[in-house]
Amino acid sequence: MRCISKLGVAMTKKIVHLVYSFNIGGLERVIVNLINSSCEAEHIIITLTPGQELAGQLNPHTTFYCLDKKPGNDISSHLRLHRLLRKIRPDVLHTYNFGTFEYQLTAFLAGVPKRVHAEHGRDGEYDERTRRRRTLVRRFVLPVIHHYAVVSPDLYQWAKTDLKISEPKLQLVYNGIDTKAFECQRQIAEKKSPIFITVGRLAEVKNQTLLVDAFGIMRKNHSQYENATLLIIGDGPLRSELSTQIESLGLAHVVSLLGSRDDIAEQLKNADVFVLTSNYEAMPMTVLEAMAAGLPVVSTNVGGVSNIVKDRETGFLVEAKNPKQLADAMAMAASAERRVRDVAQKGNAMVLHQYSVEAMKSRYFDLYDN
Repeated sequence: MRCISKLGVAMTKKIVHLVYSFNIGGLERVIVNLINSSCEAEHIIITLTPGQELAGQLNPHTTFYCLDKKPGNDISSHLRLHRLLRKIRPDVLHTYNFGTFEYQLTAFLAGVPKRVHAEHGRDGEYDERTRRRRTLVRRFVLPVIHHYAVVSPDLYQWAKTDLKISEPKLQLVYNGIDTKAFECQRQIAEKKSPIFITVGRLAEVKNQTLLVDAFGIMRKNHSQYENATLLIIGDGPLRSELSTQIESLGLAHVVSLLGSRDDIAEQLKNADVFVLTSNYEAMPMTVLEAMAAGLPVVSTNVGGVSNIVKDRETGFLVEAKNPKQLADAMAMAASAERRVRDVAQKGNAMVLHQYSVEAMKSRYFDLYDN
C-alpha cells in the first residue's frame, strides 16, 4: 500500500471514495465534481490499482492512497484496506461500480459507520453467466450497505427487479456537472465545415468505429459537408484499430484522434455537433457536458441514454449499429434548421435545471448524513 499524497486539513466529515483507479473517465469526473463542490468535508480517495491521471483536477486537500491490488482475487488487498480504514476512521465509505463492491464487507468489519455504494453502469455484463454471478455477489453483500445509489432510471428498475432492493436503501442520484464551466453563447448557423466531436474511452463498448463509418457516409451522401471534420477525444485499446480504419477510408485529413485531454470544455465550445455511438451507457457525463455547452447531441439509443436524450426534443436518437441512419442524423444536426436550434436549447435548459453538481452533492450528502 502506498500513500501518494496527503495534506492534513481539519474538516467536519471524513469521506473515503474507493475506486478501481483514478484515470480519465466519466465516473472519475463525477467524483471530481462531487469532491470539488464539497470542500466542507475531508475527502480521501483509495484506488485498487495505480493510475491517478485526474488527481490534478481535485481539491489539493484530497488525500490519495493506492492498495496495489494484484490481478484476480487478491485477499491481501482486503487486509490492507482494513488496516487503512482502521487508521483513517472515516465517517463514510463510498464505493463505485462492481469492481469495488466486495470491499463493502471489509468496511463493515473495519467499523465504518456509513456505507454507500454507487452503480454507474454495468460494463462487462454481456453474458448471462457473468450477470448471474454478479447478482449473487451483490445480494450477498447488500445487507451491510446502507444505501445503494444508481445514476439512471433504467439502473433503478434493474436494481429493484433483479436485486430486490427498495427505498430507502435504493436511491436514484443523477450525475452532476459543473454547468458554469461548459456555458457557451452559441449561434447555430449553416456551416460548410462543421466540427463533429465525441469524447470517451477508445473501447469496444464506446464503438467509435461506428462513428468513423457514419462520418465517411455522411461526407459522401451529404456533399455540403464534405469539408466537415471529426474530433475523437479519448484513449484506450481501440486506438490502433481506429487509426487503421481512418486511414483505410481515406479520412486521415478530416478525422483527428486527439487522445486524452484536460480541456474538454474548450473543445466542446469550439465544436458544432456532439455524437455518442456507445453500445451501452447508463448516464453518460459527456452527453450532459455537451448539452451544457449548447451543442445538439446525436446518440445511439442504448441503456439509459433515452432518459436524457429524448428524440427530437432534447437530442436525436438513432439505432445502435446503423451507420446510414447515424450519418443522416449527423447531417441534420449540423444544419441551421430551427428544429435543431430548439432541440439544442431544450437539452441545455434540461441539464442546467436537473443535472447540476449542486443537486448531486445535496443528494449524496443526504445519504451520508441519514
